[in-house]
Amino acid sequence: MNALEKIDNALAVAERVLIVITFSLLILLVSANIALRNLFGISFQAVLEAAPGLVMWLALLGATLAMRRDGHIKLELFLRYFPDRVRQGARRASSLFGLIVTGSLGIASFLFVSNEIDMFGSWGYVSTIFPVFFTILAFRFLKRMFDPALPGTGGHSGKV
Repeated sequence: MNALEKIDNALAVAERVLIVITFSLLILLVSANIALRNLFGISFQAVLEAAPGLVMWLALLGATLAMRRDGHIKLELFLRYFPDRVRQGARRASSLFGLIVTGSLGIASFLFVSNEIDMFGSWGYVSTIFPVFFTILAFRFLKRMFDPALPGTGGHSGKV
């Protein structure tokens, strides 16, 4: 197991833990808010404002795990008709393109988060998922460029 694989495995564990914590927190907060509203007529606006941010965290963390499993949307319709060598080259080229795009967006997202914090104060920290998301995706595209798996194998060794 090479260094990139070890880092990827550690990231996947951290992502899963964050997903479980975020989902549990979302369910707990929203359920408590509904119960308080129905039983006592009390509702917390902060919970209603935090819920979409938690859903965004869940969606983007789930997308990073989908990328790890090579389950993201790809435009490789005609590549199945080409030899493995051409498919491997196309896979590396698309991974390089993805690395450049997500790396650029990752860099830009740090400025975005800074602006969000300046404008919204502590609520701006919800947007910290963007640099996390783009950095993890850039890493996964980098790893995908050097992955020896053939294009037809899904780009992974079967581990999730």
